[in-house]
Amino acid sequence: ATLKQLDEETYQQIESNKNRIVSIFKNFLNKYEGGKYEETSIVHSDSLFWMIPGSPISKVSDMPSDLAQKFAPVFTELLKRGVYIAPNAYEVGFVSAAHDYKVCDELERRLNL
Repeated sequence: ATLKQLDEETYQQIESNKNRIVSIFKNFLNKYEGGKYEETSIVHSDSLFWMIPGSPISKVSDMPSDLAQKFAPVFTELLKRGVYIAPNAYEVGFVSAAHDYKVCDELERRLNL
């Protein structure tokens, strides 16, 4: 019932905010401690995004066995800054209509960008 109430403008706004969130995270990952996490990729489509330490993964068989260990420091650094994303390297982030410009502005503030 909720999805039936959403219009094209709402979906476009979610997509726009997801793109901004991805951009903010990419900027942080590229700049933090001189690029410490610049090898972290962010795959995204529609309202979803996924942070992957290393190169983008297109199939399950390409997942490195140490993915969780490589992801943990990124997750921990974000958490220290008050940014909570899924704690598992195998989970995606979901952007909703609640992730508006205020949320994006707060994310930028927390990541000191």
